[in-house]
Formats: sequence, C-alpha cells, structure tokens
Amino acid sequence: MSRSCVAGWRDTARDLEKKRREAVDNLLSMTKHTRASVLLAVREMVKESMVHDPDMSAAQKEGIKKNVDLMWEDVVVFMEFKTQASVKGSRASDDYEANAKIGTPPMRWGPSWCRAQLLYCFHPFDRSMYGKMKDRMFFVLLAISFVPFCGVRLAFFSLLLVLHMTGMPPDTYQLMNFILTMKGTQFKSGGVILLVYAVVQYVMCVKPGDPTACTEDGPGYNIAVWLSFLDMIGSCSLSWIAFTLLPCTRPHEGQDRHSLMPKLEDVEVALLTLTGSQQGQAADAPPPAAPSRPSCCRTPGARRVLALLLFDLACFVISLGFLWWLAWLDVAGWKVMMRHVGTEPPSDWALYHEYFGTIQARTAVFKARVMYNLLAMPFMFLMAPGLGTIVSLTRQTGYNRQGHCVPYTLRPAAPKPWRACDRPATATTAAAKR
Repeated sequence: MSRSCVAGWRDTARDLEKKRREAVDNLLSMTKHTRASVLLAVREMVKESMVHDPDMSAAQKEGIKKNVDLMWEDVVVFMEFKTQASVKGSRASDDYEANAKIGTPPMRWGPSWCRAQLLYCFHPFDRSMYGKMKDRMFFVLLAISFVPFCGVRLAFFSLLLVLHMTGMPPDTYQLMNFILTMKGTQFKSGGVILLVYAVVQYVMCVKPGDPTACTEDGPGYNIAVWLSFLDMIGSCSLSWIAFTLLPCTRPHEGQDRHSLMPKLEDVEVALLTLTGSQQGQAADAPPPAAPSRPSCCRTPGARRVLALLLFDLACFVISLGFLWWLAWLDVAGWKVMMRHVGTEPPSDWALYHEYFGTIQARTAVFKARVMYNLLAMPFMFLMAPGLGTIVSLTRQTGYNRQGHCVPYTLRPAAPKPWRACDRPATATTAAAKR
C-alpha cells in the first residue's frame, strides 16, 4: 500500500473522529433545556413532599423551599458534570493523551522544572487521592503542610501560592482550591496538632504536690509570641491575598485548542432555568456581557468563597477578642498585686508592653492561636473530593508534567492481560468438563 493511500486513510479517520466529537457536543447542547426541565420538575416534587405536613407553619414552609432552591443549584452542577463525563465515553483516553502533552518540557533542574514537579506531585491532573498516595514525595509535601511550628506551614503555602500565580495566567479553580486547602489544613495542623501538643506539655509538666509546676514549661511556653502572631495573621491574610488575585485568573475548562473537555454552558442554562432568570428572554439568548472592570466577586463561586472568608475573618476577630480578654485578666491581676504591696501601678500602655514579653503572654497568644485554628473546622469538610468543584462552581483542573494547568482527566485504567482461563468455554471444553 502506498504512502499516499495510508495518509488518505489517516485523514479520513481524523475527519470522522472530529465529526463524531461534534455530534456528541451537539447532542449535549440540544438536550440541555430538556435536562433542565426534568431537574426543575424533580425539585418541585421534592419541595412539595417536604412541605406536605398541614401542621407546618407558613414561615417554616418558606424556609424549607428556600433551602431546597439553594441546595438544588449544587445538585445541578454535579449532575451536569457527571452527564458530560458519561456521554464523553471513549474520549477519556484521547483527553488524557492530549492534556498530558500540552506544553514544552522544561529544562531539567531549572526553576520551571522544579515548579512543574512540585505542582504535578501535589495537584496532578490525572491522579486521584489513591494515586497520589502511591507517591512518596506527596507524603513529604503533605507532612510539610501540616507542620505548625516555626512558620513552616505558612512558608509552604506562600510558596504554593507563588507557584500557582506563575501559571500565566493562573487557574480559577486552583486558586479557590488553594484557599479551601490552606484553611482545612489550618484546622488540622494549627488546631488539632497544637492542641495535642499542648496536652502532652501539660501532662509532662504536672508534678503532684508541687504548686510551682507548669510555671516555666507549661503549654505554649516555648513558642515565641511573634511566631504565634505570625501564624494567626499569616493564615488569615494569605487567604485574602489569594482571593484578591482572582481577577487575574481564568478557568481552564477546555477553551484552548488542545483540550477536548466539554464547555459549561449547559450548566449555566440549567441554573438559569431553575432560578427563573430566563423568563421573558429567548431560550437561546446569549448571556449578559461580563463587566469590563475585573472584580473578585464576578462569579457565584467567588461569592461563595467570599462568604467563607468573611466567616474566617469573624473567627479571627473573635480570637483577638479572646486574647485581649486573657491579657486584661493578667494585667488586672498585676495591678491588684501592686496595690496590695503599696506600689502605684504604671500606665496601662507600659503594663501591656511589659506583659507581652512575659511567659503569661506566650500562653495567652498560644491559646488564642489554637482557638482561631479550631474555628476553621468547617473548611476541613470542604476538602472532600468533589466539594471543591461544587463550592467554586468551576471545573476541576490539575497540572501535567510540563507544569501547565489542564482539565482534570483521570488516567485510563490499563487493560487486563489476556489469560487462557478467561477464554469463553466452547462446546468441546464443556463436554470435557462433564
């Protein structure tokens, strides 16, 4: 067979594959209104079944309906993602190969190569948590992100944010996931680990019958005040810095020519149908133009992350108020002791300035730090697989070995090797078994 004939067959196969992909995309686009109508009908059935009780008050019924409406938007996002992934079918292998080859391999041991290796190890595009657990380097990075002492965790996430921002442009999902991951590890490392560390210190320092026990080596005595303040302020400010950088990002949802992932327009149509925002408009009317001025809250996912960050800021303020209360109690005790011995106490400014150089201040700041970190417990649940996509309302992405951010595509499973025992039994072998 001549080379020209082989090339012609290849071109024909490529054209057929392209038309098949276009047909699949057209099928998804044609049925988006039908899927949205079905989800709308299911939502109304759920609401009617939940408010069917005649003894329920009108306010309770209205509250249940509003909560169902809010929850159903997440259901729509999840169902659309699953629908597009299932219809894609045999394209999964092609998507994986295409996404794995995007970008130019960086020079070995260069800065770009180190960035690509770290991001692919911590946020790969083709491996789930089970796949990452097979990599020893992932456990090393995970252990570093859980070290609450000497600002190690804060330095690690600061470096990770810099690596995300050098994506040119950085990815929206990765930046939102960075916020959720950092706050989730804050609860585990700065909250749970430090709390266990304080309990161990207390058990080690307590001596029966010794009234002066734990006066020099109690919980938090060996951690400097500025280190605790650095961890508290850094954990709060770093997440806000990442949020303010959201206008510099864009979602990598298959918009460039290399990616084969479907678009998110079907999700938007379904959400518009559920919220009733498309009433009075044409069915295929284009969405309103985005504002020319970039904003941190231009998307519903960004507004959800903003609500979580406002909750975190409120926890930070509560922890500072708890610290001020502890400091006020200690300083007030100093004043009472000074007046008891006949000494006039100095000004409050001088007392507080002297207080934050004492061991009591280390303990107070340490308690406020642990309290702030423990209040970040809701972020731990948002680290579960799949919840980050629902919260941010963006497609999950990851990094390939070249350091490029691409849509998340799980590596196809290797085919099982053929064995003689897997061969279907024929009439001869069945008769021999008898």
